[in-house]
Amino acid sequence: MIKQEALAGLSLTLQDIGFAPDEAESYMRLAQEGDSTGAQRMLMLNQKRRRMLDEIHFHEKQLDRLDYLRYALQKESMPEIRMNQDNK
Repeated sequence: MIKQEALAGLSLTLQDIGFAPDEAESYMRLAQEGDSTGAQRMLMLNQKRRRMLDEIHFHEKQLDRLDYLRYALQKESMPEIRMNQDNK
């Protein structure tokens, strides 16, 4: 069994890492059941991590495309901006 103060800390941690309220509730219920639910909790954490990495990779691709558009605009139609930025 987990102590109340540990549960409060766990709840905050789950919120901080982006667990939805229902996901956090499920995780905490499993945690209260004890070590026998470790595999289920690990699965939940692994799934959350995978979703977060997918989101990060999606945003990295968006940034790459945005940077390319900025580069193309600076190179082709705004050489004065490129020169000003090169001098910084």
